[in-house]
Amino acid sequence: MSVNDHEFIQKTRRDHDGLLRMIDRILEMCDRTGEREHCTGCDSGRRVVCGGNIEQSIRVFVETTLMHNLLESALMKDYVPHDHRVAHQRAHIEISEQLKGIRTVFARDGNGIVAIHGIDLVRESLVRHIEEFDSVLEQFIAAANPDPDELANALSPVHGREIGYRPGGV
Repeated sequence: MSVNDHEFIQKTRRDHDGLLRMIDRILEMCDRTGEREHCTGCDSGRRVVCGGNIEQSIRVFVETTLMHNLLESALMKDYVPHDHRVAHQRAHIEISEQLKGIRTVFARDGNGIVAIHGIDLVRESLVRHIEEFDSVLEQFIAAANPDPDELANALSPVHGREIGYRPGGV
């Protein structure tokens, strides 16, 4: 695998970790999700601060997710068979639609608790997406660009052993 492809795989893994950490931070923003189903149970000062933080965090999460999906989409064009690419893109669209729904509902009623529950569902979708699609994308990239050193070692007759000299031939 070329250095650039290896770096891409490492970047996507860091992106995935970062997206999941962002979700964790959003989930931790409200300590009353088990007590209430709506933010109207909180005092108005708390709702303003909490709602603004949730809205901003979800917006950043959505933008980061979409940028990551664009990066994957660009790479898929070169390495992934058509059928997988279509299914992978469809999975991106499904996650994007979930995110759009969360933002639409939040913009309409300002209920941070519902938004947080929605983000928790997105976490499940994202983890499933990484397992079902992104790990396969990594495999396609690795198969298309084998590391020359790894390939040489795999094809070597001694495969990692040193060739020793023995007097008398064998």
